[in-house]
Amino acid sequence: MTTSSPSSSSSTTIPNDFPTSLHPLLTRPGSSIPLIPQSAFSPELSTEITSLAQSERWSDGLRAALHLLNDETGKAHDVVTDREDCEACNVVHAVLHRREADYWNSKYWYSRLSHPWILSFYPPPSSSSPQSLSTARSSAKQFVDEVQSLASGSGRGKGGTASSACGAKNLLAGVKERQEAELKGLVRYLWEHRGEKSGGI
Repeated sequence: MTTSSPSSSSSTTIPNDFPTSLHPLLTRPGSSIPLIPQSAFSPELSTEITSLAQSERWSDGLRAALHLLNDETGKAHDVVTDREDCEACNVVHAVLHRREADYWNSKYWYSRLSHPWILSFYPPPSSSSPQSLSTARSSAKQFVDEVQSLASGSGRGKGGTASSACGAKNLLAGVKERQEAELKGLVRYLWEHRGEKSGGI
């Protein structure tokens, strides 16, 4: 069961049993989540994530996803390194390389994913297209290309180049909105499926 924050946005839905001390991660505005983070959103939350993960015996995938949402790519990377046996860790690995601006490596990890979350977040390009792991992987890699294009300053995003500063700002806002939904959605998914052995969690 989940509850929504006052904005009722799907990207701010908080599971009922999610630790109150970590609510700021799921309620922070998407505009505050950088494409390429330079520092932690909250150093205090970093300590809290580590402490709760140890005391509650959370999976490495969940712990890494929480660090990633806290803009700690280094800590997330430390958790998932050498955990290719953990599909949830592989999802985090793909996303964190994109947030480190290591786009080729991000696409490499997306190409390997078989975690069920990718099918739920990266739907087929049209309603008439069949859903498959291949189409989900392709959609995820297209999103990496969009982020790379915007981060490189070329102003390209889905649908071509931005013809104005306003257009570029709108492209960036759209990409950041998708990133927010991806990061928060991954945390919610791993939280709600914690303790399950299916899906490599």
